[in-house]
Amino acid sequence: MKNKLRFSSMLLLSLVFSFAVFGQYSGENPNVAVNKLVVASDSIVGFEPGLAVDEDVATAASIPGNAPAWIEIALGKFYKIDGYSLLLNVDTELPKAFQFQVSQDGNSWTTADAQTVTEDGEFAFTISETDPADHVRIYMTAKDALAKFAEIAVYGEELLVPDPPVPTEATNITMNSFTAHWNPVAEADGYVITVALDDNYTSFPDGWDQNGKWTGSYTTYVVENLEPGTEYFYKVRSYNKAGTSNFGLTLSASTLQGTQTISFAALDTVVYGDADFALTATASSGLPVSYLASNDTVVTISGSTVTIVGAGTTTITASQAGDDQYLAAADVSQTLFVRKKALTVTGAEAADKAYDGTTDAVISGAVLDGVVGDDDVNLTGATEGVFAQAGVGADLDVAVQMGITGDDETNYVFTAPTGLTASITQAELTVLADDKSREECADNPDFTLSYAGFVNDEDVSVIDTAPTVSCEADAGSADGDYDIVVSGGQDDNYSFVYANGTLTVTPDATNPTLLVKDATLDLDENDEGTLTAEDVVSESSDNCGIVSTTLSKTDFTLDDVGTVNVDVTVADETGNTTTETAVVTVKRTTGISDREVFRGFYPNPTSGIVHLQLSSIAEELVVIDMTGKTVMRKLNVAENALIDLSECQSGLYVFQLKFEGKVKQFRVVKN
Repeated sequence: MKNKLRFSSMLLLSLVFSFAVFGQYSGENPNVAVNKLVVASDSIVGFEPGLAVDEDVATAASIPGNAPAWIEIALGKFYKIDGYSLLLNVDTELPKAFQFQVSQDGNSWTTADAQTVTEDGEFAFTISETDPADHVRIYMTAKDALAKFAEIAVYGEELLVPDPPVPTEATNITMNSFTAHWNPVAEADGYVITVALDDNYTSFPDGWDQNGKWTGSYTTYVVENLEPGTEYFYKVRSYNKAGTSNFGLTLSASTLQGTQTISFAALDTVVYGDADFALTATASSGLPVSYLASNDTVVTISGSTVTIVGAGTTTITASQAGDDQYLAAADVSQTLFVRKKALTVTGAEAADKAYDGTTDAVISGAVLDGVVGDDDVNLTGATEGVFAQAGVGADLDVAVQMGITGDDETNYVFTAPTGLTASITQAELTVLADDKSREECADNPDFTLSYAGFVNDEDVSVIDTAPTVSCEADAGSADGDYDIVVSGGQDDNYSFVYANGTLTVTPDATNPTLLVKDATLDLDENDEGTLTAEDVVSESSDNCGIVSTTLSKTDFTLDDVGTVNVDVTVADETGNTTTETAVVTVKRTTGISDREVFRGFYPNPTSGIVHLQLSSIAEELVVIDMTGKTVMRKLNVAENALIDLSECQSGLYVFQLKFEGKVKQFRVVKN
């Protein structure tokens, strides 16, 4: 409900700024939100959430965005909250519908009030007292585009630590328990009781320590599992969200003297002639038990130790006379039969193993159970077992090979353990791609794999699907390192661990191969001749490709008639070269005259097409550039032929025409 406002300082400011006032907080508690930590679902610079609790109406917090939206205040302590007020100073920036929510952890929220507003002003609300809270928030379910809060006040009383409880006399006292009581404490959420064996609380019964036990909101607690005839001390403290009180006064309660019974199991499994064994009768009080045998020709008893002296039957009586805590117990008698003793094995476990190609199993923890005293009886085959199969499998049956041996083994019946199982897991096989290397432009070498982890002399032939290798490098790849990747292995008995290798591609350092041949060059009628690479090169090759072939001499004249050594050099794209020497025999020929076969050519220089005018068909036309490289070769060239140099680079070219074995040569300039 809306009430008239009581926050006087805010009221004065609201009058100055002409705010309408709606309601008033009816309680007497102070505003506990001033300058506390404030967060919101969203905020605007200059209108931060903390401005809503600074007691300055000239500032405000503004919350943008669509509903739902919220502004949250961390109070720092727990308070009993009974009211709140809002100063809303802009009628177009309202939290139109909202809930006032409280929380004890800032995560889980409880709605304490719900309101709607339709205009600006100052609003105050009194709410029914809620559980103590240390966080509050205004949770908006409808709002303007901006919701502006000039001030938010929260009224409450700080929650204080409760007083210590006052204990009262214990009731329902038995030999093993009593009920402790204490008076309730205002504003306590619950209680803690501590029980000790002394009033200084330095010694405690089983299950207790100085921290005590929580009882919730109950003001009684049944203390159980106690010893009879014993005095116990107890004290209580209270707690709430604000903290825990000191302990109150100490009271004591003494349990009643208890009755006791003797537990004495039947004795039908002893071994004749075996070593001494202990009788195991116990009193419920924990007090020691005494024994008496009716027939001392079968056994004698010292304390609780029985010595078998002959086969037969005897009655053994167990007694307990009582003490200050316990009354005497009724005697219990059992008949002892002396016979062969059964031996069993306890603790045997078959160990899982990684696949090793065998059925061998390892047993551990096997202990022979039932041997009396120092008898000479030993367990054999305690660590050996056999799997039902050699291959990988889960929960496989494991057979044991155990037995007993020793001088006294005839006094025992042995039963070997059954039902052992264990698993064989895949053995780890490491597959390593071997490192390889090659030069640029070469084909990849054959990739190989190395294996580590095969068992029982096995090898790659046993793998269901052998791993494969791949490499992204090919003959065109640049120098550098490339991964040799291993993948694809599959096998029932082996798991695969792959280790990639490295293909190292080194720069091309291998010189080209070159095979030259000797040549004969006939000079033309002008005593001139041109040598081409094709004339002297039989074969050349390189992984990265031959990019140039050069001759130390390509043009020959009358002065060169005879034999001439010509160096032939080939180079690859990385600059590696090979040079060989060819012997060229230069001959002077009779030649043919222009009149006989050659009538002319044009234009010269040319931009592309050269017109030839011949008197007869030429057997062959060879066009050579200035490096000696043949750029064109034609056979059976017609009398009026068009030779296209459009694709050739600018420079000087030699045309060689052959007529009946004789050569006519001339030069053409290509623009």
